[in-house]
This record gives sequence, structure tokens and C-alpha cells, in this order.
Amino acid sequence: MSLRELERLLDSPDALVRRDAVMQAGSIGERAGTALVLRALGDDDFRVREEAARFLGGVSVDHDVDHELLRALVAGVAQDANVGLRNASREVLRKFGTVAAHTLVEALPQVEPSARKFVLEALAGSGGDEARAALVSAAHDADSLIAIAAMDGLGSLGGERAIAVLQEKLAAREPFERVAALDALVRLDVAIPFQDLAPLLSDRVLRRVALPALGRTGDEHAVPYLVAALGERSAHSLRHAALGLARLQRHDRELRAVVTAAMSSLSTEVLARVRTLLSDDDPSVVLAAILLLAGARDPEALSLAVVLCARGVSVVELAPLFAAGGEDAGEHAIVALVSMVAAQGDARAAVIELAGELCTLSKPSATTLGLVRGLLRANLDHPDESVRRVVLAALFRYCEAPDAKPLAAHALQEDAELAELAAMALHELAVREPDAVREALVDTPLAGLAAPLLAALVARVGGAGALTRLRAALLSEEAPTRAAAVAGLARLAAPESAEIIALALHDESPEVQVAALGALVQLTELGTDPFAQRV
Repeated sequence: MSLRELERLLDSPDALVRRDAVMQAGSIGERAGTALVLRALGDDDFRVREEAARFLGGVSVDHDVDHELLRALVAGVAQDANVGLRNASREVLRKFGTVAAHTLVEALPQVEPSARKFVLEALAGSGGDEARAALVSAAHDADSLIAIAAMDGLGSLGGERAIAVLQEKLAAREPFERVAALDALVRLDVAIPFQDLAPLLSDRVLRRVALPALGRTGDEHAVPYLVAALGERSAHSLRHAALGLARLQRHDRELRAVVTAAMSSLSTEVLARVRTLLSDDDPSVVLAAILLLAGARDPEALSLAVVLCARGVSVVELAPLFAAGGEDAGEHAIVALVSMVAAQGDARAAVIELAGELCTLSKPSATTLGLVRGLLRANLDHPDESVRRVVLAALFRYCEAPDAKPLAAHALQEDAELAELAAMALHELAVREPDAVREALVDTPLAGLAAPLLAALVARVGGAGALTRLRAALLSEEAPTRAAAVAGLARLAAPESAEIIALALHDESPEVQVAALGALVQLTELGTDPFAQRV
């Protein structure tokens, strides 16, 4: 398609025709197409502008060669008659990055004062040291609008010099400049010392902006301001106060005690406001609210956490929040969970899982741990599969000798995950109570989905009948069970093991053959001649 034809299409009253013309601009060559598409960057229709920005953003730009293109884009940013052209030009310059920075810096003293803020916004998108230096200089401009735009850009670019300037501007005479500096530092996640924030807290607007920064101070003097903000009507203040207090509570033990003490003295009305955050779209806000409610020993905190678990929030995320409220906070929560499990209905699994995770984090007393074990045993045969799953997962850590036989029975069930969880718990128990596990396995057939794990367990705990049972397992129809039996025989290292393993070299399954070969090598390394019985 010729240049003239494309120009004709760009003059069409139909926006879709104009957009198609932009899409075909590359057919006349990149240079000619670029000059043509610049016309479309200020089109009345956003679809044409988007396509033009996409085309120009993909152009290979060299600053020296394409100076006129860059100047045209800067002019598009600096004009104030066409907002669509300004935004589209700024988007293209952002894609060009540091290549565009020099042209933008050159344009700053040349454009109208009213347009300088738009050029500064484009500079923030270009990045690089040249752009940062220009923004640092503009942050000291006598015109507050220019200074504020520059600080907003520095909040995107960051860097040591940018942070230093922003911290200086916290003491600016103009309140809106202080707001801009504070907002930029918050976006950069800079920890501002409390003494630098303190002068700002007497101003209502500045205090509201300072809330996200107070949690980063690591200073107990920030606690009263954040606690006070929990009671404000503003949803913004409530969210950021909760996030700030949660951040302080995680800082160290001393601050945790200060925040916990402050939370424990809150009115029921304020605690009710904190509970409203549990429906927030931001997961970090939800977790902050739970942490604060747990620290306040709010009687509803555990129930609310259980609801969150049922909704899919990870127990691994929630449990530490209850363990962080003081030395006995975790144990207090465990006891409460055990007492409330019967009333939970469909959420029973979440209660049990949360109690088990808290045991791991809190190191509870023997009495409390006994309550948890009783809870697990009482629910081992619960009809709900999800309950049995969390019980078996917890028993992996807390099972004792009396649990060996029930676990062996559960290792035979048809659900693969549950059977394997039971067998793994037995493996863990065998470390502490091998005699109990050995006795439990006497009447347990090496069959089912967990048969390979059970065969390995028989070899692990040994005993008089271990060799006979592993030899019998070699008759299993399942290759993984036969392979596990071979590995178990090697572990036993009985005089008869080598001959039995050697026969498995002729098994129809490659998996079993490989296991047999490895077992024979293992016996050799142990100093046993695998073929001594056969010579």
C-alpha cells in the first residue's frame, strides 16, 4: 500500500479504517510509517491512539538519528489542547526509556511553565541518571506544582540522592510539598525515623499520609498514633493503621509487647472496626487484622481465623499470628481451639489443622499437647475425609505408641493420600517407638496403595517375621511393592536375602530388576557376597 493511500485512509471518518491504516503503516517502511503514524497519535478515537502508540513504541530509536521524532513526542506531551495526544506521547516516551531522557531534559526550560509538570511526569517514566538529576533539581523549584510533580517522579525512580532530597522536603514550608515528599518516601518503602515524622503528625492531612510510614519506624512512639487511627471513620486510616501496627508487632519482642498491651485496652467498638478488615480485598490487610485481634485476645479472633481457613487462607500464614501475641498466646489459642471444635461443623478440619500448626510453633505444655493428641485420636475415624487428612498429617508429628495400630489400619484404606499419610506417620513413629510399630505391623498385610511404604517400614523395624513378610511381598501383583520388598531385603542384610534378591533380577518389571541390581550392589558394599549362597 502506498503512502498516499494510507494518508487517505487516515482521513477517513471511520475510526476502524483509521486504525487499520496505522496497522499497515509498516508496509511503507519504518521511517515513512513513523512520520505518518505521528499524525494518528492525537486521533479523536482511543483505539487509533492505542494502535499508534503501539506502533511507535516498537520503533528502533537512536537519539541522534531520531531527534526529530523524540522532539515531536515531547511536544505532544507539553501541549495542553489534546489530552489524548499528551497521554499517548508520554506512553511512547516511557517505552523509549533512557533514550528519550536527554530530549526531555533539553525541553524543560523551553516549554511553557504550565507544561513543565507534564514533561517531568514523562521524565519519571524514562528513568536513568539524567532523568533523576533533572527531577532532583526540579524538586527545589519555587513553583510548588513543579516541585510536587518532580517529587512524585522521584517516588517512582528512587535512588540515594532522590531519597535524600525527599527527606529534606519533609521540612518544606508548603504543606502540599511535605505531603508529596512523604507520599513518595512511602511508595519507596523508606524507613523514616519517627523524629522526622513527629512534626507532621499534628496536621490532620499529613498525619493521614504518614500512617503507612509509622509502621516502618520500629519506634514505640508510633503506637499511640496508629492505635488512635483505628478508631477514625476513614477506611484508609483504619487499613493503614492495622498494617502499621502489625508491622511494628513483628519488629521485635519489645515492640510486640507494647502493641499487644495497646490492643488489649481497645474498646469493643474499635475491635469491631478491626474485624471489618477481614473482608478486605488485600490479603496483607486481612492477616494484619487477625494478628491484632489475636494479640488483643479477642474472643472472636479464632472463630474468624477458622472461617478464613475454610475460605482457603493458609494455616501456615494464620498460625504464627496467634503465636506472636506473647509467650503463652499460642497455648491459649490451642486450648480455645480444642474446646470449640465440636461446634464447628464443616470447619472442623480447619480447627484441627490450626491447632496442630500452633503446637509446632508454640511448644505447649504436656497437658495442652495431651489435649491436642486426644482431639486427633477422637477424629481419626471421622466420616469427613478432609478431617481425616488433617488428623493424619498432624499425627505425623504428635503420634505415640498407642497410635501405631490405628495408623497401620489407616494405611490400608483405598484413598492413596490418606493411606500414604498414615504410613508416613508410622515411619516417623518408628524412630521413637520401633517396638510398637513392629507389633502393629504383625497383622498388617503389605498390600494396598501404601504397600511400598509398609514394606520399607517392615524392613526398617525388623523382627523375627520380617524376612518372611518381605519374601511374600515379592509375590505382589504391584511392581512398586515388589521393588520396595527387594530394597527392604537389602536393608535386612540377612544371609538368605541375597539369594531371594538375585531371583528378582528375572522379574518382568524393569523397576524391580533395577531395584534388585541396586540391592545386590548394596549388599556387596556391606561386605556380603551376594552369590555366596549360590556357588
